Amino acid sequence: MSQFFRHFQSPIWVLLCALACASRVSAADVPNGPAGFTEAQTAVARALVKQEAPDCPPDVVDAVSGQFLDDLQTNHPSAFDQLLAPDFPAKQFESSLLRDIGSHLSGPQWDALKEQLATRRIQAIIALGEGPSGVAVSEAPAITARIKAAPDPLYFQRLVNAKIEDDDLEVLIKKNLSEGDQPQKPEVIQAKVLTAEDIVAEFRRRNQEGDAVASLRAFVIDGTLETGDSGPVELILFKLRPDYFRMVVIKDGITQSIVAGHGRLYWRQKAGTAPETVKPEAAADLQRLGEFLDPLFAEEGYTFERLPDSSDGPMHLYRVAVRRIDGSRYVARIDPSSFHEVGRETGTGAETTRSDFRQVAGITLAFREDSTDARGVKSVFRITRFTPNPGLVGVLFDPPPPEDQGYFDIERLLARSVPVPTGGTK
Repeated sequence: MSQFFRHFQSPIWVLLCALACASRVSAADVPNGPAGFTEAQTAVARALVKQEAPDCPPDVVDAVSGQFLDDLQTNHPSAFDQLLAPDFPAKQFESSLLRDIGSHLSGPQWDALKEQLATRRIQAIIALGEGPSGVAVSEAPAITARIKAAPDPLYFQRLVNAKIEDDDLEVLIKKNLSEGDQPQKPEVIQAKVLTAEDIVAEFRRRNQEGDAVASLRAFVIDGTLETGDSGPVELILFKLRPDYFRMVVIKDGITQSIVAGHGRLYWRQKAGTAPETVKPEAAADLQRLGEFLDPLFAEEGYTFERLPDSSDGPMHLYRVAVRRIDGSRYVARIDPSSFHEVGRETGTGAETTRSDFRQVAGITLAFREDSTDARGVKSVFRITRFTPNPGLVGVLFDPPPPEDQGYFDIERLLARSVPVPTGGTK
């Protein structure tokens, strides 16, 4: 489950292994769960999307409106409460809404619309006064043209493909207000002067506010995992420092299976059966789920090695090998312009790509992760909700008594408990 998401770290193929270990059922047998929003809230969100992009296909309108509501409720609760009021500050969220629309449009038939959405994002940022001072909204098309005409196409591609955050876009706008018509390429730290430790240090600095990582003691991730042509599986992942985790698999709103553990103790349980211990030799993938956050945030237990850089299309990427104490390793792919971890490689041929980066509780997380395993099977994991510091306790991660089969009946209530307010969320 994603960077995380900035981020939750376990790649999708680890989730799939853990899911198989937990439930022994195919993802194709598990449909989607309920959205959880009223018809009025959904109608307002759909109207906002249609207002920004009237030509959007219905499936994109549905996806973006659901994503908008989830983000609003999780990261901007006061604005969420205003959603149905006449004074709802829609302009405040216009840039992120335009970005989300662009991220869901794929194929050359949408290129023109995606460029229009990119220009309107620039207009939205300038209109809110978050861009360079003294710049008029009317200058947005010229700024887009300068970015497009730059010798390096990287930043234009990132802009139109909705892979650049507002903070980075503000810098890009400023860089393209140079004298004359000659664009200036945004400054990037040259890869040849950076060691692996330099890259990891910059990753930690750029992907959190202050000591946000140290302040995060626990979190809950709600998400959906979809493989191939199957419907999405609803997953809920509970994490508690240092290595406690509990993953719940849900079908039709009812818990089907659980896999959990910490340290050397791992267990699983299916509905109607007693919990069973997972033997240490079969628990390697589960130990990966026990990594509290992205190992690039960790201060001990990992070593890093700089590898030759690579490219993802026009995008230049840093590559850093991450080695664990047990000898296992993977390769992190890092975008030099944002220092987001945009992908991973393993020695088995599996790869992931991460996108839709958002900041929650001061930490940058990837809310989408696309994976391809060694056999070519593709999977998509999407975070629908990230709850920081919800007040979890250690007993949640221990197996229930073998005779207690009613435990599954309250699992849904545990997953939806109201989190303890922590502040600092965006």
